Amino acid sequence: MENSIPVGLTEEGLTKYDTVWVYPNHFLDQFDLGNEDANYEFVLLEDENYRTLTKKYHKYMLYPTEQQTDSIITNELIRNLVFFPGSSTVVSGIEVDFSNSELANQYTASNGTVKTMRGVDIRIKDNKIKEIYIEGEDLVSSLNPEHVFIRSYLS
Repeated sequence: MENSIPVGLTEEGLTKYDTVWVYPNHFLDQFDLGNEDANYEFVLLEDENYRTLTKKYHKYMLYPTEQQTDSIITNELIRNLVFFPGSSTVVSGIEVDFSNSELANQYTASNGTVKTMRGVDIRIKDNKIKEIYIEGEDLVSSLNPEHVFIRSYLS
């Protein structure tokens, strides 16, 4: 309410305020790109490169609706294009292949560089999507009552 302007009264006699909108940016919540004490490189993909990578991601990120799938793919792809300067490893740990890429344009921002590129590739297997190991329990130690957990259900 401290950011709102009173615009009248409600039927109950309470002060009625205008609406203050807050536009959340989930991407910026994940990466502190507003931090002026850090330096980043952000890669923007040219349209064809973007389409190629979203097509590559599509089969791994299927959701019930096409809109949800597109949203998740776009979010994941953008997250995979934030780097610390001079590195090909994304802030989140994914390795990006720049071996066949070309720099189309770049500019310096207040806390890093923004590059527009084409030919960027991201390997999926054992990079974007890691192999999962499921290990079995040791049968002898699992017989020890101290290692057994009982989940109670409330009715």
